[in-house]
Amino acid sequence: MAIYSQTVGNSRVVPARTSLAAWYAMGVLMLATLFSFIDRYIFNLLLPQIQHDLHLTDTRASLLQGVAFGIFYSVMAIPFGLLVDRTNRRNLVAAGITVWTLATISCGMSSSFAQLLAARIGVGVGEAVLMPAAMSIIVDLFPPERRGRALGIFTTAVFIGGGGSVRVTWWCCRFLAHWRCGKRRSSRWPRPGCWSHCWR
Repeated sequence: MAIYSQTVGNSRVVPARTSLAAWYAMGVLMLATLFSFIDRYIFNLLLPQIQHDLHLTDTRASLLQGVAFGIFYSVMAIPFGLLVDRTNRRNLVAAGITVWTLATISCGMSSSFAQLLAARIGVGVGEAVLMPAAMSIIVDLFPPERRGRALGIFTTAVFIGGGGSVRVTWWCCRFLAHWRCGKRRSSRWPRPGCWSHCWR
């Protein structure tokens, strides 16, 4: 953890340099955030094929895309934010990553609307931990005079990663689907029944 500059009496202590451990921790959080964006966008990319294979109506598809993830992600961020202030944040982040990883795998194993709905809720709940915990950790790791820069870098990387992860997700899905379902070229991608392999 970085050593903050302090003012003792009328003497101002020169701030210590931010430790490499602080930048390393922020890099890990940025990487975790990138993977969380990939988990979000992979569903949007595969939604047409999922809707076709599971015979989902537009209403059910919108529930999977909006209510199941978006609402639970937004609402659960509030209690998790309170929990961040009272528990071990590192363990909380690890637990959140574990939950959304298992939920993501469950998405690929789902064969019905109910199963996929439960899995998407799990993804939203698990990912809701990351952002409040990451902000809290970064604030503690960096001294006040370097905190704005650190948060700016983290926020910029998050949005750049969010945009770039769309393309990364597309290539990952294409590779996995072709690898597990055969390398035969097809005008339809992903081919019927192959979308689930992108989550496994």
